[in-house]
Amino acid sequence: MPENAPITAEQVRTFRREGVVKVDLVKVLGAQLYQALCAACAEVERTLPHPPDATRIGGADLRFKVAAIDAAARSPRMGEMVRMLSGAEHMRIWLDAYEALQPGFPGTSVHQDLPNYPMDRRGLVTVILALEDVTPEMGVNQFLPRSHRLGPFGCRTVYDPARSRQSPVRPREEFLQLLRSDDREIVGDVICETQRAGEAVIHDGLIFHASGLNRSNRVYRRMSFVYFPADTRYTGIPYYSTDGLGLKPFQTLDHERFPIVA
Repeated sequence: MPENAPITAEQVRTFRREGVVKVDLVKVLGAQLYQALCAACAEVERTLPHPPDATRIGGADLRFKVAAIDAAARSPRMGEMVRMLSGAEHMRIWLDAYEALQPGFPGTSVHQDLPNYPMDRRGLVTVILALEDVTPEMGVNQFLPRSHRLGPFGCRTVYDPARSRQSPVRPREEFLQLLRSDDREIVGDVICETQRAGEAVIHDGLIFHASGLNRSNRVYRRMSFVYFPADTRYTGIPYYSTDGLGLKPFQTLDHERFPIVA
């Protein structure tokens, strides 16, 4: 492993084994780019609509409009980090998203990322960066380690309108409801990842994850980036970011919207 590598060999081993790993993203991006990213996210939140009673404020694919977000998404060290974790020869950026999850946000449903996307193979990597310190009361991300080894469980709604403060997501209980008895021999105990500002929790596209109710009086602010192997082939399933691009089923997603980052 080169001395200047963005992550360690042990972090790669942990990610491959458990499906999730925590990384100091300030060290990966550099302090200057990280600070520019934080400032850009604050400005994005200021300009986004704030509907009355909304518990989630956010936007996606901001890299096309915000230079600092694009610079972070396409940072050579970020690209090299996700390439090392995935094990792919080259990686492309899929999407970015900023979210401000308000007190009372009921959580994100238990899901895997990959089955929701029009992609034919494993290797998807999601980077979730905490922009402020995150405590369990804020509804932190929870993961079922080694569940990426179980394969895809199908598409699932991430933001379920039926959820509320009175009926929030309960990740631990809902993880177990999806498993057969023999699946439990493979998975580990649920990981509830608190984060310091600047830390990223990075997970495999097939790991079960969810977040719970924000029971605090603080806003949970996070920035996510998703990457996929460059040799991934398009399945043709309708999806907002691929519809209308002229991509052909069973061909690679070779389009300027999804540039190679490593």
